[in-house]
Amino acid sequence: MTSEVRRMREMEAQGLSRFAIGRALGRHETTVSRYLIDPGEHPARTMKLACVARHAARVERLFAACNQALGLSGLRGETRGPAA
Repeated sequence: MTSEVRRMREMEAQGLSRFAIGRALGRHETTVSRYLIDPGEHPARTMKLACVARHAARVERLFAACNQALGLSGLRGETRGPAA
């Protein structure tokens, strides 16, 4: 384990967010996440997990925007208020 990764783990243990850790070390939040997702994972799998997490967040934001535009709430598409 490199000293940089060790510092990332120490900072995470102190309660800093991955964004804050990245700013402190001059790295992108995604790079920090690659190292901190699961130390026992193979690096390629860890990178894939970070990519999947980013994609899931994008999909969730897309669903929320579509539902808001349609006047729906939640992922199941329940209607809100008198529009039902």
